Parts: sequence; C-alpha cells; structure tokens
Amino acid sequence: MRQFILIHEFSKLYSNFTDLLTENGINNFRAKLESEEGKDLAKELGLDHFQMEEFIASLSNSQNVLFHDWVNQNASLKSILFNQKLVKFEDTANHLKHQFFEKFQEFISPALSEKLLKYAGEKDLTTLEKVFSYVCLLDKKHRSTAEDQLFQSIKKKVEKTVANSKIVENETALVEAIQPLCDDKIIACINSLSRASYSLKLAYVDDVLAVLKFKSCTPRFANWILKRLEVVQLNKEHEFKIIDLRKDLKEGELQVRNHGKGRAPIKWGSIATFGLIALVAGLTFWVVKFKPFSDVEEPLFDNETSFMQFSKEERKKIDSLLIHMNGNLEEDDLMIDQGIPLIGESDQLTLRKNFENEELEQLYTDFIADADLREGLLQDSCTNGVPFSPLKGTEDLGDVKGDVNAMIKNESEYDAIIIVAEPSKKGAVYSLLIKKGATKSFLLKKYQYVMVIAGNDFQTYESPKGISKDQLPSEDFSHYFCDIDFNYKQSINTVYQLLNIQNGKVKLLLMGDKGSMFHVVDINAVLEEV
Repeated sequence: MRQFILIHEFSKLYSNFTDLLTENGINNFRAKLESEEGKDLAKELGLDHFQMEEFIASLSNSQNVLFHDWVNQNASLKSILFNQKLVKFEDTANHLKHQFFEKFQEFISPALSEKLLKYAGEKDLTTLEKVFSYVCLLDKKHRSTAEDQLFQSIKKKVEKTVANSKIVENETALVEAIQPLCDDKIIACINSLSRASYSLKLAYVDDVLAVLKFKSCTPRFANWILKRLEVVQLNKEHEFKIIDLRKDLKEGELQVRNHGKGRAPIKWGSIATFGLIALVAGLTFWVVKFKPFSDVEEPLFDNETSFMQFSKEERKKIDSLLIHMNGNLEEDDLMIDQGIPLIGESDQLTLRKNFENEELEQLYTDFIADADLREGLLQDSCTNGVPFSPLKGTEDLGDVKGDVNAMIKNESEYDAIIIVAEPSKKGAVYSLLIKKGATKSFLLKKYQYVMVIAGNDFQTYESPKGISKDQLPSEDFSHYFCDIDFNYKQSINTVYQLLNIQNGKVKLLLMGDKGSMFHVVDINAVLEEV
C-alpha cells in the first residue's frame, strides 16, 4: 500500500517551513534529504530507497510543497493518511475554495483513495458517514471509483430491505423496515456523491419511492417518505418531481393502497362543491319558507314643514338667502352630471413613478407603447419566428452573479421573457426566455426588479403601417411576442421588487391559461408590486 510521506516528518532538516517555499530553501532541503542524515531519518520512518526518490522528485513542484503544509494544518486529513483515528473531515482552512484546490486533489488522491477503499464493504453508518466526508478531496479519476465501491453496502441494504417489505401486511411493520433507509447518515452519504455517481442517487430514490406502491403503505407514511426524499440533493428537475408527488398526495391525486389509520387525503374540491350545494339549498328553503322579501314597509311621511320648524322671522331670512344664491348661479352649472368624473374614465387619478433604472424604464415604455398600438388591431400571421437572444440593451440573465438562488417554473400556456433590473440609474438589466412548461434557475440580488412579458412566437418587431413615429416604440425595440392575449398590457404593468427571501431561495410559479390573465405566484419570496 502507498505510504504518504509528509515534509514535516523531516523537520530536523530545516529551521522554518516558510524557507521551503523559496527556491534556495527547497534546494537546500532536498540536498539534506540525500545526505547521510536524511537517509538515517528515512530508515527511522521505515522508508525505502524508491519511496525516498519519489518523494524528493515531487518536491521539484513548489505547489506540492505548499500542499504538504495544507495536510499538516488539517488534523482530520492528517489522521486518516497516517492510519490514526477516523474522524469526520472538516475544511477548517477553507482549502476547498482555494484556486489551487484542483491541483491539491491531484496531489492527495493517490494516497487518500487507498485509505478510503479500506472501508469498502463497511456496513456501520457512522463510519461510512465519516468516510464519505473525504470523497470531496478526490479528483475525478479516483472519486467515482471510490464512491461506487464505498456505496455498495448501502445500495445492497436498500435493495434487500425494499424487496423484503413487499409482503409486509401493516403500516407499523413497514415503518420499522423502511425508516432506517432514510436515516440522516445514509442521506449524508448520498449527498456526498459527485455528479459522476448521480445514477446511484437516482437508484436510491427509485427504490424508496417503490414503497409507495406497497399494500401496507398509508398516506401518512407516504408523506413522511416524500418529505425525507426532499432532503436528498437532486437536480432541479428531479427535485420538483418529489415536490409534485407530495402535492399530489395531499390533494388526493396520488393514491396509496392502504388508508389504514393514516390520515386520508382530503379532496378540497369535492368539499367546496358539496358546501356550495348545501348553501344554495339552505337559502332556497329560507326564501320559500319565510318569504323575507314579501313585506313592504309603509312609506314614512314627515308632515312637519318649515312652517312648524322655524319662526316667521327665520323663514323670511332663509327666503332672502335663497334669492341671493339663485342670482349668482350660472345656468351651465346645472348641466353638469355629478355622476361623471371630470378627468379620464374614473374619479381616481393614478400617477406612475418612473423606474430609476433608465434601461428598465425604456423597456417598459416600449412594451407599453407596443401594447397600446396592438389593442383592437388584427393579429398578424406570426410567421417570422426567431430563436431568443437577450433583448437589446440587456445581458443574459443566466450569466448574472448574485447571492440568492432563484427558480422559476412556467406552468402557463405562454412563453415568458423574464427581465431583471438593478435598482439604480445606470444599473444592469438582464433578460431570459422560459418556455411554457419549462423550469430555469439563476441568481438574483435583493431589491432587484422583476418584470414578466408573456406571449408566444418570439420574433423580430414589425411596426404597424400608417402610425406616426412618436406613437411607436423606440428604435431599440427590436423583438417581441407576436401571439398575445387581451391581458397583455395588464401583465406588463405588473412589475415586482424582491424585498425579502426565505431560506436564501426564491421560487416563483408562472400561472395562467390562454384567454386568462398571466400572473406570478410567489412560493417563498416576498415580492411587492411597484
């Protein structure tokens, strides 16, 4: 077995480790290793001639000298390399984020992979959890092989347990058998797997999901299983399949064979329908039985006139005031209908504040101008479709750097252009197309603006004929959706600002069918319309 040699074992041959990071310092150290003093130290450490030659040759690379110090700084890594106590790996010095980390993986992988493979076939979950914490230090060549062999014992345990549980008759026995398969330690091992071993993750998820079809599985236990699988780190597509399955189970769309003592799925649609029918029947009975609108109250006449309320002198004063008022009254004033507002079509006047971001304001103005021109016009043929590229004046939203993970799932009947803008005058603006039925992820920052343009058939903009230039969008308005519905302008007018985030993530759902207003449903973000 390959023996890892650490420079620090030869600390007698140098005064300060930092000296070894210089060319003169490392050359002097290599010379001492080849001296009699160095050979004597090698014998004490149990190193043969070939091991020493390989070790000395590796020191010609200055990065390798640095990596020896990295190993010496990390107590857990040093412990496993020298066959001492196995402890969980912790990146205490943040070496995983260092720019030389990939080179460090190449340096450490040959020795570390051999140490890890000693645990192939290990069944103790506590031990396996500690072992899997080290696989992140292996390079691609060694990692997939090590992960496959280390995971075999978990894989066999899951497959055997699930197969034996098919014949279980009741929920209690099924819980006792399956619950250990969703243990935190097993999920920690699974989440340590690399992309190259993603098939092992999917095989585990498929095996555990198979339990939902067993005759002893109840809705309560099915919900618990799905909740545990949400902890497994999957790609976005598979992650949302698990979430959708749990949603379907709650709504009764996903059926399990045994309802046992578990909570039966509630079909809210059926309950609402039954409640509405009961309400209508109750109202009908009340109207027929008690005839609440049959009795008409007698009109009340007030026989007391001003002659009874005021004295003679008071009546004369009132009459003189009325005469004076009538003399100052313009006849045209009497023609104003007090029920008709004087400004626009409403008695409420709303003033829109321009966006501080100049590019976002221009995009908004152009889309609104286009929407105004298309109201009442015939739809064109939509034959000039082109592939989507970021709108003019914007950058690709997929390239933006941010600190908030965002995901948008488009469940509408429209494609959607997502426009994100920085809340500053010269701030950057980004755009991205999400096809109907698609899910996309990107990064955001707090307080950015989010605008959604909904439609189909993305194509080059063609201005309508016979329209004056001042009514058209600006020259920068080069592309748009040809196929829109009657709520197109209203959807453009709805712009959101990201104010708060829950759990550091933003999940949005784009909803709406053809012929109905396209709208945004926020799942766990605080969006405010602006």
